[in-house]
Amino acid sequence: MSYAKLVIQLYDYLTNSLLIDTSYIGNWNNPGFEFACRDSSLSCTINNSLSQALDNVVFKIALNSPTIKNERRLGQERLEVIRKKYYPQSFDKLFISSIIPANDSNINLNHLYQMLINDDKTKFVAFFIDKVSKQSFKQLILNKQDNNVNIINNKSFQDTSYFDNIPQTYAYIVKAVKYEEKWYYEKCNVIYFESQDNEDERLQFLDNLQDWNFFQINSAVFNPDFWETSLFKKIKDLREDPDWNKYGKTIWKTEEEENRNYIGLYEIVADQLKKKNAVQIKHIHVN
Repeated sequence: MSYAKLVIQLYDYLTNSLLIDTSYIGNWNNPGFEFACRDSSLSCTINNSLSQALDNVVFKIALNSPTIKNERRLGQERLEVIRKKYYPQSFDKLFISSIIPANDSNINLNHLYQMLINDDKTKFVAFFIDKVSKQSFKQLILNKQDNNVNIINNKSFQDTSYFDNIPQTYAYIVKAVKYEEKWYYEKCNVIYFESQDNEDERLQFLDNLQDWNFFQINSAVFNPDFWETSLFKKIKDLREDPDWNKYGKTIWKTEEEENRNYIGLYEIVADQLKKKNAVQIKHIHVN
């Protein structure tokens, strides 16, 4: 067995001091997953030494970086605005009940806990949360309830039981747009995460608004562009993009052709019109 001993030093020029000055020893066994390396190799010993230092380096940078400190302060300020203004805000449950049919088994209106609606009531985003039964990663795949799922697990990815128990807090949003007197809605941002307190987990999920352009840049003030960006983006004409000559005939070619007839429409609307048109074309083809 070979080993590598590395001394990791992390220097902070603002305080003129070493935040880390520690030795780490790694063997040549392949740990797999994100730190995978060729088993019984010298490169594996270095890889395993560095992997031990990673968490400490990330932690120290997050703790001492002025930029991250400011982002953390702003994030906390925004969270307080969400907690005091938007989380307790009342909403009309009958409004969404008239849009989402009761026979839509993939959306349970009993789990709705908050909803934000724009001024002219042509767009909304609704937040849902529930506690589900224990299930393994395999069971989650087999149930086919959702196409895209994000799992936040407090366990290490290298833990042998990582795939045995999926977190039991199940949350998602429904976003919707009214177009030509018809509502188009989509269930998305499905997530399983670990939490114990009902109010905290609801607030935690609602805090995703920070990532969806809900606040103005470097501010805790609501951003009116929220209703036109991020969750509510429109189909753009890629041919007008400055990089069209560079990517138009390769990377963007298929996407541009698929979206050509839907330019200017909200993505929610365009996606459902595509599905509808695809079904109609398939039906004609079969006949």
